[in-house]
Amino acid sequence: MKLLKSFVSILFLTAVIFPQSEDVEIDNRVYNFVERMHVQGFVQSYNSFSLPVSRRMIADKLQEISLKKEQLSVNDNKLLQQFTVEFENELTDTLIQTAGIFNKGDYRFGNTNRYLYYSKEKSKGSLFVSMYGSVDYYQNENNSLSALNIGGIVRGTLADHFGYYVYGSNGKISGSKSMTRYSSVLRNSYKLAEKAEETFFDDTRGYVTFESGDIKVKYGRDYQLLGSGCI
Repeated sequence: MKLLKSFVSILFLTAVIFPQSEDVEIDNRVYNFVERMHVQGFVQSYNSFSLPVSRRMIADKLQEISLKKEQLSVNDNKLLQQFTVEFENELTDTLIQTAGIFNKGDYRFGNTNRYLYYSKEKSKGSLFVSMYGSVDYYQNENNSLSALNIGGIVRGTLADHFGYYVYGSNGKISGSKSMTRYSSVLRNSYKLAEKAEETFFDDTRGYVTFESGDIKVKYGRDYQLLGSGCI
């Protein structure tokens, strides 16, 4: 069941304080990778019943997989390397593979995490600002739909205990509106559902989290995936 909702959740975890308290977006392909590695026995303990989970938790699973990387296929090793770069901050507490357009003399091409701007100070917090853009295409035997979506993300932590995440985007669809059922964003768009002729949509999410010891509290508006089905 996939829902976009306002909520307050309190989760009791068997973990230590996470350096990066914000969650990984539920459409991040790292979830499929970790789930597959769990099925193949490279990850001992992983529960995908409730998503999203924190970046630190995903980093822990990637670290577990990396201990057995010699047993991975060539393609899975490439994916592991990509995710190692993406979660560099959580894995190594460094930003060597990170570059920002507005960080003076810092923007690099190649295998790097690229942001508009980023900042990090130990024990104080972090800030990552990035642009988001996608063009998605959906097709079956009778219909097709394309969706252009452009937006931005601001995320980070404060004093190692608090995490924050803000996302906003605007987009436009072209094609058969019946195909919106294949996208959680389009399927749950109030603007698209309001009028049959409407082709513009938006998506806004935001939350704050607090983690300390074995307790995590999250408040805000975000997608949540429960179980294996979706509505």
